[in-house]
Amino acid sequence: MKGEYIISLIIPTYNRPDAIFKCIDSILLSSYPLNLIELIIINDGGKDDGYREKISDMTKNKFFAFGYYEIHNSGPAAARNVGIKNSGGEILLFLGDDIMVDKFAIETHAKYHRLNPCAEFGLLGRITWHKEIKVTPFMHWLENGGPQFDYNSLKDENYTDFWHFYGSNVSVKKKFLTENDLLFDERFKSPDYFFEDIEFGYRLMKKGFRLMYSQKALGYHYHPIKALKYAKRIYFSGRSRVLFDIATGKNKNMDVNLFKILYLYLKAGLFLLITLIIERFLYWPYAFSKFSDSFFYIGIIRGKK
Repeated sequence: MKGEYIISLIIPTYNRPDAIFKCIDSILLSSYPLNLIELIIINDGGKDDGYREKISDMTKNKFFAFGYYEIHNSGPAAARNVGIKNSGGEILLFLGDDIMVDKFAIETHAKYHRLNPCAEFGLLGRITWHKEIKVTPFMHWLENGGPQFDYNSLKDENYTDFWHFYGSNVSVKKKFLTENDLLFDERFKSPDYFFEDIEFGYRLMKKGFRLMYSQKALGYHYHPIKALKYAKRIYFSGRSRVLFDIATGKNKNMDVNLFKILYLYLKAGLFLLITLIIERFLYWPYAFSKFSDSFFYIGIIRGKK
């Protein structure tokens, strides 16, 4: 199609067969021509269990190109770098393996880049819960004022900052990365560290990158979350914030005494218990925030040791 871009979808995955198959199914229903889509799947050290064969069958002769790569478990930063290095498209769209794209999402990304051809422009799409997921009050809070995705603070069709460079639905031009020799920082290795996308966005913007937000580039999050598991994630997010500060030269010492640490642990335990009791039937943002903030700051304190 004249004037259209080849767009490379880069999707790391780790032991989520149901999610990745649903993700691919949603891509196959895209309004954007499949012969202009390169699909790149990176298995980040997870069990194969026939992944490659089934995905190959699902995608056979449907896309412009298809690549499946297996790496030792190294985290999403390393996996995305494999995708970047092996991509052939002008546009790179980073997706989570638990994101089902809306029919018009890929087309919205491609259209934005066609209308904004300068290398430094990128697009952030919106993510919301998948309609098949039962959204608990706690999950609703995560999306509406909580720390999962801060879309409520964004204005549609406006530029945003590196804190919103969410690697589950965001596109960039490969030319900008190659011209500036930019890849994800592989020190950010899950499950111990997140923030690899935020840190990448920080370095992009240091080079003049501009990130537009569009609600039309919609993705659906197929991943129920419970408070107990989220406590671990937010704790490691705190540790990740320390690594982010070190990587960006913003690390500062903290004046924390034993009394403050004990108080923080007691508060974290109390609000975790409250959240576990109410998460499925009562919406209480105050308790959810206290629970989340406490575990985050514990992560920061432990990360600075």
